[in-house]
Order: sequence, then structure tokens, then C-alpha cells
Amino acid sequence: MKFTSLKNKVKGAVSYSNRRCFSANGFSLLPLALRPRLFCLVGLVIGAIINLIMYSNFTFALDPCLDSTTPCLNVSIANSISLDLKPISPTGTFAKSDTTTNTVGVMTNYFAGYTLGIAASSTGADAANLIQTVGEGNEQTVVGRISSIGTVTGVTGAGITEQEFSNANNTQYNNTWGYKVTNLNTTTSTNYLPAPTNTTSISMDTTDAANANTANNYNIAIGARVDAEIPKGSYANTFVVQVVVNPIPYTITYNKNTEDTVANMPSNVNTTTVNTSVTVGSAPSRSGYNFVGWCTTAVADGGTCDSPNTQYAAGGSYTIDQISGENDLVLYAMWAEIPTIIFKAGNNIDAVIVADGSNKYAPQYAVGSTGEAKFENAVVGTKYIVTVVPAANHTLDATTPWTRDTSKGTLASTTLLTTTYTVGNGSETLTANGSSSTASYTKMKDLTVANCPVYNDINTPGGVNVTDERDGKSYTVAKFGSYCYMLSNLRLEGGTALDSSTSNVKGAFTLPDQTTWTSSSQNRYCEARMRYIGNEYYYNWYAAKANPTTGVSNSSSCANTTRDNASLGSICPANWTLPTYNDITAATLWDSGNNPGMLATTGYFGSGSQYNVGSYGNWWSSTRFSNGDAYDLRFYGASAGRDNGSKNYGFSVRCMRSN
Repeated sequence: MKFTSLKNKVKGAVSYSNRRCFSANGFSLLPLALRPRLFCLVGLVIGAIINLIMYSNFTFALDPCLDSTTPCLNVSIANSISLDLKPISPTGTFAKSDTTTNTVGVMTNYFAGYTLGIAASSTGADAANLIQTVGEGNEQTVVGRISSIGTVTGVTGAGITEQEFSNANNTQYNNTWGYKVTNLNTTTSTNYLPAPTNTTSISMDTTDAANANTANNYNIAIGARVDAEIPKGSYANTFVVQVVVNPIPYTITYNKNTEDTVANMPSNVNTTTVNTSVTVGSAPSRSGYNFVGWCTTAVADGGTCDSPNTQYAAGGSYTIDQISGENDLVLYAMWAEIPTIIFKAGNNIDAVIVADGSNKYAPQYAVGSTGEAKFENAVVGTKYIVTVVPAANHTLDATTPWTRDTSKGTLASTTLLTTTYTVGNGSETLTANGSSSTASYTKMKDLTVANCPVYNDINTPGGVNVTDERDGKSYTVAKFGSYCYMLSNLRLEGGTALDSSTSNVKGAFTLPDQTTWTSSSQNRYCEARMRYIGNEYYYNWYAAKANPTTGVSNSSSCANTTRDNASLGSICPANWTLPTYNDITAATLWDSGNNPGMLATTGYFGSGSQYNVGSYGNWWSSTRFSNGDAYDLRFYGASAGRDNGSKNYGFSVRCMRSN
């Protein structure tokens, strides 16, 4: 016998084919010249394909699935089948293979059992026949053929008995063959059956329960009847044995979990599957609420699906229990009110500035005791950049920096002036509270890079609060790379007198009052101008550079002065400066959409008007581009990069501390 086995842990479909022929007396191969009219029929299980839908484990020595929590289907193939036959009767000689040595063993702990089938390995004219060929490859020619008994008129899928097959009078069965399977679970028939004619599997046996304790062993044999007219030689073909786990029944019942009208509820499911998992229903809709997910128990609006219950996302995956078969799932819709998020300014807070992460970081402003930054129909998971502006020489209240009515969302820090807020499953009002008495943080000019905390990420941004001693205003700063940056825009008022003891100026400089910036003065070069509009402060490049020179009418005249150069200084606090062109390259403050620099689309000012608020943001560098332009950092609400703009435009300023 030729020993054919399936190797361990092969997943999918595996085929083995053996075209060798062995004599009945053992493993010795007899030369055909010594075997007149001797035929070797190599059929049925000389090859095998095990086609699995779920997990698979193939072994020759059958490995039991006892006490296994992992679904398994173990299959062993004992031998290929061979048969020697010497036709001595002109009316046809019948022979059969041993029914005890060619075994397929199957074990599984799958709840629904399995189906054992057989199929041809091809779909051609000889798919069901045993054939003898000469030549190789494309030159191969069929010179002899033993047909399946299915080609005989009157033979059905039930096959024929051995008595019928071997009866000397039944010459219609000459030069045909069939197979039979014994030890079946669902039938006791031992007829010889017609061979499969195509690759569609024909069921031989079906079980409806796990059999992990004892293997089901199937004995497969072949029988053939030939006459003296057929050419001598070896006849062979390869067929496939398929073991497929049966579909497992499951139900999913959906509950809307509310008395309100709900649209798009998924239909209940009562069916079977051959997959290891199935997809749960899509999201229903309810007016005024967000669908949060499916839970295996009913939870109140805004509640959570706590252990030991399980939550599934819309369109999520439910893993089929293949062992116990307990797959009756009831899923309850989880709802949360569509949030409205409101930020307010409390005592001693001038403003709360909130940049909406779902809207290109467009800013809203809560100013005064009645003002509010309000976000209706907020999207759960959206991150807002929140900047608190305390009154001059005030800080956040040490005990209650924020008052919150529900705490549905996540405020990354309650102590930093600039932080992030993530929208949760519900509405919320947050009020920033200032200190009751005057107080300040560390002076901005005294903070070193070494003492500047490293920025973490947009979920936990990190940083430290500092105070600009020139006007008592405070900011959050954090380290990016080797430098410390402001996380909000400079808010230095027009009319402020600066000197080198507290500012990064080269000489005395007074920031012009905003009333000096008019549309008629827009195009005067080398003249510093600033403008304050709606809690946003804009400075043209000359103001940002603290240029005290009287304006001129053209950029070339301005370029000839000593005031249009990199050594001029800036309106930043002492020890702080405008970032250079290279600094903007090194730290664009934008990382794959995470916006670590807390940038907002605050627009720019020019020709007497504010432009692009909610679409763009621009921040000056200290590096000139040309006579009329300078480099800036431009933020589009989805990305950031270097650009250049007219020195006469009003951009925002963020200062940098280096070593």
C-alpha cells in the first residue's frame, strides 16, 4: 500500500495524488511484463482535498479535540487505494479492494457537526473515469479507460450492490468501476456508487453534533469489473474527500430601547452561517440623539455598556460560538443626546477662545459674563482647542478652575490655559473661573528651555502657564524639539511702550495704537501697525519686528533702510523671539492632523478688514522673503506649511524661546 498522509496544521485545501501501482501481496512492485492481463486500479482516495470553512488541524495520528476551547476539526487519511485485477473471464471479472485498510477518520468539537463529501478533481470528460495514459505533458494520450458505473443505463446515485456488480450475467457493467463507503452515521448502504463527475461535492455522510470524544472512521473501497478486451496497464485518477463543518444556527434580535420613533432599525436574523463571525446591524436613527452602539443589555440614554455585558459597533463583528452552539443574541440600541457644548467666561476671565476641530479649527469666543462659545450638533469625539484668557494679573482659580454641569466630555487639563476638550456623549456647559485676587505665573522671560515641559499630544497636550510681565497677560507654552513655543497668539495691546529690559527690542519702541491702521495707510512700507478685532490681535511684519521707522511709499525705499533686517528684534518678551524661516521648518506645529501647536484659523487683517477667519491662519517669521514679503507659517485647518505674505498684512504672532 502507498502510505498517504496530510501534514499537520494545513489550512485550506490540500491535494495529494499517487499514480503508482502496487501488487496485492505487499509493497513490491511487479513489472508489467510479468503480469499478463494484470490491471492496477488506483482510485478514490489516492488523493485528498480537505476543504474547511472554519479552523483546521490535519494530522495523520488523530489528535483528539477533548476539552478544547478552540474549535477544531481533525482529519486523518490512512492509505491511498489500490487494486490488482487479472481479467480471466470474457464476460467480465469483478474485484474489490480491502475495505478495512483505507480509512478516513474525522473528529470535531463543532456544535453542528460536519459533512463528509467526495468530488472529482477536474470537470473534463474523464473526470469520473480511471484512465491509462502514455506520453508526458501536452503529448499525453489516453489509451485505456474504465468508466464510472454511472455511465451505465439505469444506474442511479444510489449505485448497485456487490451482487449486481459481480453477477456474470450483468455484462453491461464491464469495464466500469465504483466506490463504496462503510461505517456511515446516516445510512447503512454499502452499494458501489457512481464516481463524481465534477468538482461539486457529493455528500457521503452528515453528522449533526460534535464527536470530539471518538473519531468517526470511514472505510472507503473501490470495485471494478473488466473484460479481456481492455488494454493492460495501470489506470488511475484522483478524487477529493471533503470534510466541511456544517452551518451553525444563530439569531440576532434588535431592540430600539426607546419609546421614540426610530428609523432604519435592522431586521431580526434567524439563519445559519459557516463563518467564524457574523456582522451585526447598521446604525438606526433617532431624532435628537446619536446612536452609540449595540449592547447586550438595555442601558439608559447616555449610559455605558459595562462588563460583563458586551458592546458592538454598528456593522461590528459577533464571534459565533462554534462549540456550545449558544448563539441567540439580543442587542439593545444605545443612545446619547446629540451634544450642545457651551463655554463661558467666569469671574476674572476676559475670554474663552474655542477652535472647532470639526470645522477647520474655526474660533468662537466667549466674552464677558453673558457671552458664550456655543457648538450645537457637536460630533462625538471632536476635539476643540480651548484657550482661557484671564484678566490681567489673574490666573485660573486654584480650587475650581472649571465649573461643569455634566462632565460628559474630556477636558485634557483643568489647569493649563490652553488645552483640548473632546466631545462626549451628551451636552455640557463649561465655565472657566479666574482667581479672586491678583496673581501671576512664572515670568515668561524667566522660563528657560530646560524648564519648558515637553508637549505630549493633542489628547494630553502638556505645557506650563507663564505671565508676560509687560501687561500681566498669561499664556501656555510647551516644548517642541529644542524650542519652547506659545500655544496661543500674542495679545499685546497697541500703545504699549517696550524696552530691552522686558522685550526683545534693540531700542525703545512703542507699539502703535490700532487707530493708526486705516485703509489709506495700508500700503505704506516700513511702518509698524497693529489691529485688535474680536479677541484676535494682528500685527504687520514691521510691528512684529518692532520697526520704529516712519513709513515710506514703496518697498524698495524701505529695503534700503537698516530696519528691514533679521537683527531688528521683535515685540516678543525678553529672551523670546519670532521663529526664523528654519524654525518654522523644524516645527510646523502640525503632525499628521494632530495639531500639536494648537493652531486656529484666525485669518489675517488688511485694507481695513479681517479676512479668512475660519479658513486660514498666518503667523509671522522673522525672515524676509523679498522687499515686500516675509515668510510666515500658514495653517489651512487641515495642514500647515511655510508661505510668504505681504509685510503690510496683519498676521498673528507666536513667540519662541531658544537657548
